[in-house]
Amino acid sequence: MPTVLALALSLAIALPMGIMAAYRANTWMDSISRVLALVGSAVPNFWLALLLIYVFAVSLRWLPSIGWVPLSQGIGQNLAHLILPVVVLSLPLVATTSRVLRGELLEALHALYIQVPRAKGLRKWTVVMLKNALIPVVTVVGLQVGFLLGVW
Repeated sequence: MPTVLALALSLAIALPMGIMAAYRANTWMDSISRVLALVGSAVPNFWLALLLIYVFAVSLRWLPSIGWVPLSQGIGQNLAHLILPVVVLSLPLVATTSRVLRGELLEALHALYIQVPRAKGLRKWTVVMLKNALIPVVTVVGLQVGFLLGVW
């Protein structure tokens, strides 16, 4: 269950972040996205987990630091025990997916099959561009599923 939630959270964050970073290339929004992706790639999972446990479980006492509550005993307690592991697992996935999507969208933006319709007055963000940019993203997500399942 944590792996599915981590993958869903990473896609929910990375896809809009990568699209906005490509749409607003070389602006402050793109810079923030690139810094977050760099930090997400550079910070080891165990260090992030210890930091989040210290902040949210020890200092603020908002979340439990250890334990497991079955879903049958309440969905609220179950989700409270899942928040920290899901966030720790999803951060590197967000970084990788958003960087790949941003790069592919910027590459597709300068492709000839996008520049010709743009020259004719069509919108620059078309379904064709996003479809072609998502091919490497699907590959990366497939590798991340293997990472989350421990196959890596």
